[in-house]
Amino acid sequence: MSTHDLRSTIDFIEKTYNEFNPDFPIEYFFMDEIFEARYRGEENMRTIFGYFSILTIIVSCLGLLGLASYLASQKAKEIGIRKVLGATESNIIFILSKQFMKWVLIANLFAIPAAYIFMNDWLEDFAYRTSIGLNNFFIAALIAFATAFFTVGFQALKAACINPATSLRSE
Repeated sequence: MSTHDLRSTIDFIEKTYNEFNPDFPIEYFFMDEIFEARYRGEENMRTIFGYFSILTIIVSCLGLLGLASYLASQKAKEIGIRKVLGATESNIIFILSKQFMKWVLIANLFAIPAAYIFMNDWLEDFAYRTSIGLNNFFIAALIAFATAFFTVGFQALKAACINPATSLRSE
């Protein structure tokens, strides 16, 4: 139906209505406008969650980078001894990253069930409901592991490339 046909139909209905009941003005609305207004709030919430998610990821990566830097400086002598005894850079990166990956795993073990329950509860409010697959959560967990590994791995690689003589010189 074109806009012109719609407008003429509404005018006809208003004219007919006012003939029978002139004391009360006609009030009408379109359902698509009501649905749009209802879901506009959901779109705004999605945008806000997106911005806060990006901010959270940046802050957590900075914190993780700081912790990895602190850990690498605390273990500088251990890294130097391991390098002198023949450890490769990949071994040192694995040793330094192992602690952080354990905590990322524990965080995901708590976060995945909580997020699944929250999302199912939130999706029940919609008329046309979709189901949430667990593969989405596992993809998010893999992204979290990759982000943590690259953040910590950068610091670990930097610590592993330092000459062992400089780290062992102070003793």
